[in-house]
Amino acid sequence: MSFQIIKGTWEEIKQRESELAGRQVRLIIRTDSPTHRVVRKSESAQDTNAQPKRLVGYGAFKDALPDSESYMREKQEELDREERRR
Repeated sequence: MSFQIIKGTWEEIKQRESELAGRQVRLIIRTDSPTHRVVRKSESAQDTNAQPKRLVGYGAFKDALPDSESYMREKQEELDREERRR
């Protein structure tokens, strides 16, 4: 298996389309490139009037996990039952 590294902008790589047609390629996009600009969500026009998200279900799972004392008590009872079975 041999590899060939081709670097450049998308436009430069696209010019080699006929050479790369039908071949397996890997594309790595560099985000530190000076031509690349990340658009933050706050900069997009559609989010300027968006309301902040409301937390829904706050405390919904508060009793899902036992507190440490009851958990340890149940575990100890479970260990005691196992010991009695032996």
